[in-house]
Amino acid sequence: MTDVLLVARDGGGTASAEIRVARRLVAHGHRVRVAGSPTIAHLASGLDFHPIGDTDPTPLAKHLSDRLDGADIVVADCMLYGALIAATVGDVPSAALMPTVYLADRRVGSTMAAQPKWGRVRAAINDARRGFGLPEVASVTDQILAADRVLVLTSRAFELPDVRPPAHVTYVGPQLDDIPPGDWRPQWTDKPLVLVSLSTSDQGQVELLHRLLAALGQLPVRALVTVGPAVDPARFDPPDNSTVERFVPHSAVLPHAALVVTHAGHGTVMAALRAGVPLVCVPMGRDQHDVAARVRHHGVGVGVTADAHVPALTGTIQQVLADPGYTEAAQRMATAITAEDPDRVVDSIVAAAG
Repeated sequence: MTDVLLVARDGGGTASAEIRVARRLVAHGHRVRVAGSPTIAHLASGLDFHPIGDTDPTPLAKHLSDRLDGADIVVADCMLYGALIAATVGDVPSAALMPTVYLADRRVGSTMAAQPKWGRVRAAINDARRGFGLPEVASVTDQILAADRVLVLTSRAFELPDVRPPAHVTYVGPQLDDIPPGDWRPQWTDKPLVLVSLSTSDQGQVELLHRLLAALGQLPVRALVTVGPAVDPARFDPPDNSTVERFVPHSAVLPHAALVVTHAGHGTVMAALRAGVPLVCVPMGRDQHDVAARVRHHGVGVGVTADAHVPALTGTIQQVLADPGYTEAAQRMATAITAEDPDRVVDSIVAAAG
């Protein structure tokens, strides 16, 4: 049995993917303590959960450095730098979870390499490292890659072909919800079903949702728009061919869907592709442009800017629905994703623990 301290981050869909890793470890007989913001406690129901008040590098490292007794390995979200620093100081093996595509490749110009704010993050990391007597790092990615293992929670088949991570980086497959579909069924079967699913957190998506509803109203489709906890469905007056709901399980909708319109959140994209459904990506920030770049490269969908007007949104949705090549590519990707062992992440963590 391996004793795991798993530190999850409240970053939209990141926490749910990381908590699934914890549940897989428990299912295989390992002891897991989960630490994270109180805002994700509900996701860890039934697990040994320990709330953390401050996840900035220095306070997080100090908080965890006194709680490593008995831990065989620290497994932490790659952006919880203090957890990785605490593992180094405590001489405990570490594994950094990257719950999206590989973002640390400088040649590709990833999110981490491109955003100016990472200079401030690097300064905070180095403040923490100096406080523990560690040498400074030259970049945020250097701190992430200092972990003993980096586990990328996506399919290698979805990656860009010119991304070649170091040897200690392993693709362990997406960690997806398997929520039972329940009794949801589409109200209509006479036209293609389009699922619109933007971020579960507030990214200023209300105005974009209004434009998407206007675009869908001009198309011969049926649409289900799920807005999640961040947006009130009552704010919308959908056209006759569209329904707005707060939540419907993707597992219920995707078997019936012809297309998914999404902000290119990694979890939504992986769920759609596992079901063989093509995508229209409307990235709004974070890692979403990186994910959308993979969607375009593999021909499983297209992208459109978040400020696109209604005619552009209408034309982009029409483009994917009219070309069966996108569905065929998505179905090939589905074959690759479903062939992967979702428990590979467990084997990788146990191996890293030694």
